Amino acid sequence: MHRRTLPLRPSHLLLPVLAMFSFSQMIEGQTRFMYLNGQSISPAYEGWWPNEDGSFSLFLGYMNSNWEQHFDIPIGPDNYFAFTDPQGLDDLEQDAYQASVADQGQPTHFYPRRNPFLFTITVPGDFGSKELVWTLKTNGETHRAFASLAPDYRIDPQVISTEVGGNFGSLSDALRTNIPPELKVEGGETRRIAVGKPLTLIAFASDPDNLPARRARGGSPSTLDQLYRPPSSIVAISGPGLRLSWIVYRGLSGTWDSNLSR
Repeated sequence: MHRRTLPLRPSHLLLPVLAMFSFSQMIEGQTRFMYLNGQSISPAYEGWWPNEDGSFSLFLGYMNSNWEQHFDIPIGPDNYFAFTDPQGLDDLEQDAYQASVADQGQPTHFYPRRNPFLFTITVPGDFGSKELVWTLKTNGETHRAFASLAPDYRIDPQVISTEVGGNFGSLSDALRTNIPPELKVEGGETRRIAVGKPLTLIAFASDPDNLPARRARGGSPSTLDQLYRPPSSIVAISGPGLRLSWIVYRGLSGTWDSNLSR
């Protein structure tokens, strides 16, 4: 009988291969892509809360996956709401457009990235288990948000403040009863202007309870440890205080020019 001797393979020779494999997996897992355009918009249901008159307010927003591309989507088959029974529109191929209910005050101009808590819809106290579904079709894709009175979607003002990074993203019981800012546009509700002529709008914003009050944030990092310290908050951070932004909500963006961004 002939015995065949196989050469030993030193284990240390395999270590570089394993290390390279692990490193390539790590790089692949950390890869992130930024799309300037060509991606779609996903409508977002943010939550609901009860009103004193027995009705309910539903909060909605959207996520535009592009970093630069804006969209103008008029109310119609590509931008509409529909009232359904639970799971009635889970099939994205199903179309439920009805002109009589399609317009629920949603935007028709869409900015890049995440825009949460952008508008509300009030539903009656007997809304029950029904769903209000928002359908958006962009760049060949269909996405939907399903608004309902599911208990785990109930929110309060503190949730909204935290989600948008208000008061540096901190928690405070006082925020639960925070009075929202008020906005007043100077002049009448209806304006008449000749075609091609500019129309100036003047708005006044105020915060009735000044909560949370504006305060200075900590100074800039002064040491390497401070400079490279990872963020301690897992939510968006925005300093407290009243700020005002002009945006196009409905209509074509080319008709609007704002010299005030914040």
